[in-house]
Amino acid sequence: MTIGDALKTGRKYLFGIAGDSADFEALCLLEGCLNKDRTYIHLHSDEELQPVQESRYKDMLNRRKMGEPLQYIIGECEFYRRPFKVGEGVLIPRPETEEMVQRAISYVRKQNKPLVVFDLCAGSGCIGITIAKECPQTKVYLFEKYDKAFNYLAGNISQNGADNAFPVKCDVLLGFENLKDIPKPDLIISNPPYIKSSELSTLQKEVRFEPSVALDGGDDGLIFYNAFSKKWLPYINDGGAFIFECAEDQPPIIAETERANGFFCDTIEDMYGNMRFVCGSRIYENPAGLFKIT
Repeated sequence: MTIGDALKTGRKYLFGIAGDSADFEALCLLEGCLNKDRTYIHLHSDEELQPVQESRYKDMLNRRKMGEPLQYIIGECEFYRRPFKVGEGVLIPRPETEEMVQRAISYVRKQNKPLVVFDLCAGSGCIGITIAKECPQTKVYLFEKYDKAFNYLAGNISQNGADNAFPVKCDVLLGFENLKDIPKPDLIISNPPYIKSSELSTLQKEVRFEPSVALDGGDDGLIFYNAFSKKWLPYINDGGAFIFECAEDQPPIIAETERANGFFCDTIEDMYGNMRFVCGSRIYENPAGLFKIT
């Protein structure tokens, strides 16, 4: 089988699950299989695959056809133009999260001073690492409980050369109070688990490959936001702010809670027009303006 034949075979094999993206996914898998970029693949379409390469490619195609996410099979995804290692035990970053990070970067740059940023439920580290790289004067602390995810987090910090990003192994549900040698934050950002426990079984097949601990937000989907409210937000420095990603029905609920706790709060729609983010500040009456992308 030549490289060109492999690409055609992959396209046909994946059409049932990937549809119009079958071309792209077959190419991505072949790149991963051969450890070559797409330019090489297109220029060497007549080159014969070695038997071990052909076997590996067919295995990757089969895993994808069974519903395993493309990013898990390749072992990497791109976020904010940077590579992040992902795999079993860590959530795959979404475009909406990239938008939240862009808003957070805009906020940090408007402050014109070094900030301390907390990334809660950090997972792969894509949120905090991106902020650290885009805003090198910040100190970013990334909090993660689970071993598999923490290993990806630490590896991605190293891979991306984020010297101002610091991984912290802890359960965010226990709060900030007992942590030692960590300064109070100027910004708290998080994309925590927010799906109701009863809805996990209804998720599409690909999503169910991802760790339930990165998806399950408890009976009402709000267990992590409630912990943030009681055990993290009270420690934000004066003039600080927060921004969270949520399910569509959650931003108004979270905003109401935090208004009662003395925050000015706004809800923000994502690029698709879905209510997706909630942000707040104790001193700025229009916190959405703080997070406006500029």
